[in-house]
Amino acid sequence: MIGAKREDKFYILTWTTLRNLLIKHHKAFLAEHGGKRPKKWDSLHCAILEKILKPHLNKWEVVEKCLD
Repeated sequence: MIGAKREDKFYILTWTTLRNLLIKHHKAFLAEHGGKRPKKWDSLHCAILEKILKPHLNKWEVVEKCLD
């Protein structure tokens, strides 16, 4: 996330972890809305809230592990 005042944040996670978070939270979103998107049902857009990514803030060890 790029901050307006040079207060950038780095959420570091593997592709698999990100994919699993997206799937989990999108399924929960759909469950709250009767199984389909309430506005634009055919959209492929998805987003993830910053509060969900918070445990992955500055997890540089994920990068280090990939470099070993």
